Amino acid sequence: MTFDLLQSLHFILPELILIIGALLILLVGSFLQGPNAWNSVGYACFGVFVLAFLASLTLETGEAFGGQVVNQPITAFIRSFEIVFAAASYLLIHADLERDHDLRRTETPVLVLLAVAGMGLMVSSGSMMTLYMGLELQSLSLYVLAATKRDSLKASEAGLKYFVLGALSSGIMLFGISFVYGATGSFSYDVIAKADPMVNSFLLLGMCLILLGLAFKVSLVPFHMWTPDVYEGAPIGVTAFFAAAPKVAAIGVFVVLLRHVFAAGFEVWSVIIAILAVASTWWGALGAMRQVSLKRILAYSSIANMGFAFLGFLSGPDVDVGAVVTYAVIYAVMTIGGFAAISAIRLQGRVVQERAHIKGLAKTHPKMALILALLLFSMAGIPPLAGFFAKFAVFIAALDGGMVVVAILAILASVVGSFYYLRLVVDMYMQEPLEELTIAQPIFLAGVGAVLVSLFVFAPWILMDSVEAVAKIAP
Repeated sequence: MTFDLLQSLHFILPELILIIGALLILLVGSFLQGPNAWNSVGYACFGVFVLAFLASLTLETGEAFGGQVVNQPITAFIRSFEIVFAAASYLLIHADLERDHDLRRTETPVLVLLAVAGMGLMVSSGSMMTLYMGLELQSLSLYVLAATKRDSLKASEAGLKYFVLGALSSGIMLFGISFVYGATGSFSYDVIAKADPMVNSFLLLGMCLILLGLAFKVSLVPFHMWTPDVYEGAPIGVTAFFAAAPKVAAIGVFVVLLRHVFAAGFEVWSVIIAILAVASTWWGALGAMRQVSLKRILAYSSIANMGFAFLGFLSGPDVDVGAVVTYAVIYAVMTIGGFAAISAIRLQGRVVQERAHIKGLAKTHPKMALILALLLFSMAGIPPLAGFFAKFAVFIAALDGGMVVVAILAILASVVGSFYYLRLVVDMYMQEPLEELTIAQPIFLAGVGAVLVSLFVFAPWILMDSVEAVAKIAP
């Protein structure tokens, strides 16, 4: 099969920019010295993100490299947002490393760029091999990022746990791909989509294994074991990156697989998704209640939110992914804003770690308390903030698919889960301050997140209509 190389390269232009930028930063950064060297590397990394985002806006619909890469309107949409969220997360990473001189290493921005390049390849893949290649490029970078604090026991544990469990999930997925290839004789999505998993047991088994392997990447229960430890052990900027960009990319992969590749297996995978979604919402809600660490609370919140997001896939065999993608985007904004808010609150120059540290925040720093409260209310799904509209959309999608019991269980989990969000707000507004806190630079990013979840009240159609428009275009 022949293809136009230059035209094909244009389809992966954002990823090419990210990879070439990473290599140049690694090369040049090795020779930079002096107090301004780290800032130069940081500015260069952010500039690469800007170029990659602009390149993502020029992408055309079609396929490249003989069908190995397929660009659809919905996947191009997700790739653009994925780059935006990664760039926002990198601002927090840079702030972390700016504060801690021991963490200033050139490879950190390089790993971030390579991870995002892998995410783009995953989302735009047209075959199982391209999917796996993108997945491994992302995962190998994330393994190292999880253990950025080399001298920290928690960081080392986080990196090792993520590596071991990540390798297990990759093995499960690769095993599933082998079954799919054995059943269809091809890695191509188009060929696999023509086969019916309901009449081919090997294809059905392969489909299930692939979905379970990918479930690890979005930390759905019971593949969530790594999440609390990794979130706690990694620097807060890296944690924000883990919580946002890879989750959005993985949801993009699920969109392609469930909507197109495995559409004929809806009767089976809908049951799997329903079980994983409900289990995640309840485990996240109940698990967060027992936590005192702010990072672990947000980790369990992430587990619950992914459960809510996947309810959108239950709308029916055709999978109206508008609700899913809308939820993913709003979730990423809330999450990055939440981590930015926590990163901005400092106790003796260090990021606050526990619930007790933010008690009475409204009395000492009312603006910061308001920003964090808005983000927490949105995460809880309190109307009329963005999080409410996101949850409402996925609940309606589940009801449209006839999953009444699943929707009711998820709604109850949302009500229960709102407790730990509201508890944090109570701590800020109704308790006396225990420590003298200061506010650092990341308040800007937190403020942007709070503004976005608030503006959604007045103009929800801006995002929702855009997502629905591209989602309705057939793959």
